[in-house]
Amino acid sequence: MKKNTLKRFLALGLSVAMILGTAACGNDDAGTGQSGAGSGQESQGGQDGGQESRESQDSGQESQGGSQEAEGEEPYQLDLFMYDTGSLSNSAAVEEELTKLTLEKINCTVKIHLVDGATYGDKMNLEMTSKTKMDLVNSAFGGKYHYLAGSGMYTPLEDYLNGEYSNLYDLVGHEFTDGTKVNGHIYALPVNKEKGETNGWVFNAELVEKYNFDLSTIKTYKDVEPWLDIIAQNEPDITPLAVPSAGIFNLFAVYSEPVYYNGLVRMSTTEPYKVVSPIDDVKSQELFDWVHAMYEKGYVNKDALTDITGDNSPAREYKFFCFSSNLKPGFAEESAAKYGGRLVCVDLQEPFMPFTQSVGSMMSIPSTSQNPDKAMAFINLLYTDKDVYNTLVFGIEGVNYEMTGENRAKTLDGSSWSNWSWAYGNQFLSYLMNDEPDNKYTQFEDFNAACRPSDILGFAIDADKTSDLFNACTVVFDQYRQALLIGAVDWREIKDEFQEALDGAGYQELLAEIQAELDAWVAENK
Repeated sequence: MKKNTLKRFLALGLSVAMILGTAACGNDDAGTGQSGAGSGQESQGGQDGGQESRESQDSGQESQGGSQEAEGEEPYQLDLFMYDTGSLSNSAAVEEELTKLTLEKINCTVKIHLVDGATYGDKMNLEMTSKTKMDLVNSAFGGKYHYLAGSGMYTPLEDYLNGEYSNLYDLVGHEFTDGTKVNGHIYALPVNKEKGETNGWVFNAELVEKYNFDLSTIKTYKDVEPWLDIIAQNEPDITPLAVPSAGIFNLFAVYSEPVYYNGLVRMSTTEPYKVVSPIDDVKSQELFDWVHAMYEKGYVNKDALTDITGDNSPAREYKFFCFSSNLKPGFAEESAAKYGGRLVCVDLQEPFMPFTQSVGSMMSIPSTSQNPDKAMAFINLLYTDKDVYNTLVFGIEGVNYEMTGENRAKTLDGSSWSNWSWAYGNQFLSYLMNDEPDNKYTQFEDFNAACRPSDILGFAIDADKTSDLFNACTVVFDQYRQALLIGAVDWREIKDEFQEALDGAGYQELLAEIQAELDAWVAENK
């Protein structure tokens, strides 16, 4: 690519990155974690086989909750702070419905505080340091968990989990829960949902069927290239490789573990526990080469560098053949409506539990709670009581949702309460929505059992020591990341310039600090 063309790409990439940075404030991915990935992403028990055990959990909870009430005790007001993207507006009615349940079970009322997602992290920090009374938060949102936990802003939970609430420790899993530890203490209980991720390809199912493509032949990302050729030659209205503005980041996670911010720092693929620049990682270089070749062939959507929605227009309009994504059980069924047609997925890796997975979605009790025992009792309800959990997630039956079958619900048009089932408590208690398969949670159980934990599960970077360097390096990284990840530039042409700019922002100091922390963690835990 000519130098002046490169400059135009980088200048445009910086402008878009600045816009995306502002827009992304309301969508911390945590995960990043997706899960979430989501992926949700968006864990992540079996819907069919686990129903009986969940019912027994519910009945057991009622007796436990009753035993916690003292004779004549005044009801305690539990202050719950919730992340809101603008879809929650009838909190008073949901509070009232929840309170009917919690008064009987643990003698407390519920007060919901909605916090704008764009400012959630800073708002939580401000409220906690201001000693505001707070009883429960999802401490993953906002990206400040390790900093706040290390600053004493959350209540340690290990005495509860080793004592009265050992059922929760066992339910979520000891190893997975211990991945939230900060300075040796458990300050959060992970949401019980899928406990890992895979990454791979999402295909337009109609085109796969039309051309009789055999999905079992796809073992690596390069295996789709002959199919891209066929689509390009025969489907002029279809984008063969739809790429979001963030690029094909998910494919990098197949081969090496991202350590910081979408690959700003990576784990080496050749030397265990060694952090490296993404442009020095051999597997990353190979992927840069491949996606650049696809871009040069014209297979990538032309708006990939300018689409500020964070998604990609061909995918949203079902005008694509394939795109890369973080995946989980049920992804194709759950995402069909979003992309306007049937999907089919191919995993490129075995289920994997990244080192950040435990902190992708979790419940914490702020140290400003005036009754952490009650807060913990409410947490217990979110993990064991189906009525409490689904009221918080779906709202009020007949107002926000209606039951369409046994354990299956449909959100009503105009509902003013639309929450994330993966963000609170135990997702295995969730009603199934109409686009979810009957065996969704059986799939989750099998998926969790197959997950291979990261070798560094439980490691966390000290944000207090790295935040300034991280912020400075991120500004530089964002100038180049998008063009690299959509294939718009040849990495060789910008390698020296890219690395020099990163180093000028303190990148080598950032690497050294993270490596020192990782070495110390490995020495203590391996």
